[in-house]
Amino acid sequence: MSGVLEKGGTALGTARCLEFMQWEGLKKGALTLIQHGIYNLVVIGGDGSLTGANRLRTEWSKLVDELLAEKLIEKTDTLRPLSILGLVGSIGIYYSHNIIPRQNLM
Repeated sequence: MSGVLEKGGTALGTARCLEFMQWEGLKKGALTLIQHGIYNLVVIGGDGSLTGANRLRTEWSKLVDELLAEKLIEKTDTLRPLSILGLVGSIGIYYSHNIIPRQNLM
């Protein structure tokens, strides 16, 4: 996973990614995670990112079952549930009238 911050995103995309909004896109994301042994995600973003992460989490069992049925993955002890930590990191939060501008704090 090194180098992800410098690239500005991940290979999975978000709920705003048209491919990820479709079942096949979710399945591709699940397959990529499983192939790389990734079962814990920290998702930082806005509504699109968090919506996409939540859908991936809620559909995880069905996605894994389908990948197994299609023989794209094998049932092993390494298959695990998906854990996601979602953090709001949206530019929209900076425009709230409740946020004190930085220059006023000094």
